Amino acid sequence: MVRLANRFIAVPVLTLQPEITRIRAEGRGEEVDLVTRAFFKASVMMGAFAAAAIAACANPLIELASGRQFLGAHATLILMAASIPLTAMTAPLTAVMKALDGVRAAFYCDLAWACVYIALMVSLASSLGLAGTGWAQLLASLVQFGIALRLATVRPRTASAFATLLRSLACAAAAFAPAWLVLHAGLPLLAVGGAAIVSPWIFVQLARRGQVWSGEERERVRSVLARRGVGPALMWFVP
Repeated sequence: MVRLANRFIAVPVLTLQPEITRIRAEGRGEEVDLVTRAFFKASVMMGAFAAAAIAACANPLIELASGRQFLGAHATLILMAASIPLTAMTAPLTAVMKALDGVRAAFYCDLAWACVYIALMVSLASSLGLAGTGWAQLLASLVQFGIALRLATVRPRTASAFATLLRSLACAAAAFAPAWLVLHAGLPLLAVGGAAIVSPWIFVQLARRGQVWSGEERERVRSVLARRGVGPALMWFVP
C-alpha cells in the first residue's frame, strides 16, 4: 500500500525533472526556483493526502490486502504512512539535483536512506518486532530529507518547506476525518467508502482556502502537467 502511494506521488516528480532540464537548456535559469517550489508543494500535498488516506482507513486496507490475521501490523502501517510526506519532500529535491547535473548528490541521499534503514531495521526489529521496520522507514526518510535539503542547490527555505507540510497535513487530516469517524462509529464499510469518496473534494477545497500554492505556482504546475499530457482528473486535483 505504501509502495502504491509512493507511485501516486511520483507523478509530479517524473514531470519535474524533464521540465527543469528544458528550462535550463533554453537559458531560463531564473525560472528554476519557481518551478522547483511549485512542484515541491505539489509533491508534498500528494504525499500528505496519501498518508492521511492510509492512516484513516488502515484496518480495512490491511484486511483487504492481507486478511484479518494481519491487523497486528496496524502500527507498522501507520509509521510507514507517516514516512510518505517525508519521501514526497525529498523526491523533488533529488529530481532537480539530477536535472542540474547533481547525480552524485542525489546518490548520496539514496545511499544515506539505505544505510540508516538497514542499520535501524537490524537494531530495532529485535526489540520492537514488526514495528521496528516502520520506525526504521520513518527515521531513514527523515535523515534522507535532511541530507537532501543540505545538498540541494535549488531548494525551498526550511521554514517554508515545513509550513507547506503542516498545511497539507492539516488539510488531509480534515478531509479524511469523516471517513475515520464513520469507521470508528462501527458503521458498515459501504458508509466508510462513501465518506472516503468525498475526501478528495474536501481536500482540494481546504487546500484552496489554505492557499498552499500561490496563483503563479498553481498555474505553472497546471501548464506543465497539461504539456506532459496529464489527464483532467489529476489536473482537477491541483487546488
